[in-house]
Amino acid sequence: MKFFHHLQVLRISTSHDIEYLNAKRWEKIISSYMPQLRVFNIEHEHVLKNGTDINSCQNLTNRFTTSFWTKRKWFFRHQHSSLERSNHVIFYSTHPYRRNYYKLRNVCNQCSYLRQTVYNLDLVRHVHIGQQSRVNDCSIYFPNATELTISGAVYTFDGSASSLLGNIVCLSQLTKIVIDYKITHFSETIRILNSAYNCQTLVIHFFSVDKDQALFTQTSGTFRLLSSRNNIRNLTVKSLCTLQQFEFLVQLCPRLQHLDIHVSHEDFQCIIKYFLRNYENISNLLTLHIKSSEDIWIEKVVNTIAEERQLDEVSAKVIGYFQCYLWR
Repeated sequence: MKFFHHLQVLRISTSHDIEYLNAKRWEKIISSYMPQLRVFNIEHEHVLKNGTDINSCQNLTNRFTTSFWTKRKWFFRHQHSSLERSNHVIFYSTHPYRRNYYKLRNVCNQCSYLRQTVYNLDLVRHVHIGQQSRVNDCSIYFPNATELTISGAVYTFDGSASSLLGNIVCLSQLTKIVIDYKITHFSETIRILNSAYNCQTLVIHFFSVDKDQALFTQTSGTFRLLSSRNNIRNLTVKSLCTLQQFEFLVQLCPRLQHLDIHVSHEDFQCIIKYFLRNYENISNLLTLHIKSSEDIWIEKVVNTIAEERQLDEVSAKVIGYFQCYLWR
């Protein structure tokens, strides 16, 4: 615990374990091990068990109102919300620290909180929309946000998430977007990216486009518009990609420079060959990072490059057993 002796800023986000709301324990830890702490910023989400009285949550919050907390100007409140038949309580710091990250969970309730408190939204650069977010009634706006993370389905009354996200952030100002939930129709992502045309880094955790969807999407005007105007330079896909999906992505992002994908063993060599054979169409793609579902042998990679007669133009390196880098 000596490491924490000089700690001045502590920001912590937790869930489930109610012990994180033990005010007396925090007082002892801070007094004994963090004497120089200036900023204590906590956010804790807890699911109420059946029969739990909301007043008990208020009692926990009241324990953070002793002189230990008030003299340091550390103030807290809790917020109750209902999501999909379960009752949640979010306990959080209310002091307007100069932080550049803000996470929205139950958007409607948090919008109400932000309207009631002094919170400098101009300082926020990274907005994270969490699970179960309904954004129709959200009336807050982060004018200087340049990064957006979506880790749960954004529910809207009319089904159009892209237009309503623009009520929270300026989509054309975003330079990085992370989509960390399974999208049923990739066309919704395309609509978001069409508005966020200055995005340079895109991370997709779950990507699924079958042959028919890809063919239909690629012939649409929305796809052609996005392909012609987007500035995506760095793309990471966390889920398994087929050769067809790889082709779809490089056609969608013609200015792509760095691509990080996870592929099956069957598609591994096919994707390398596509990378080598289509230089004129993907000339901007400088590095390709492939994670395979099975072992990668450097001999196979080198032999594939040699077959295409590009040993002098392309370099390759295998990291461990499952990762391979190719660069021009």
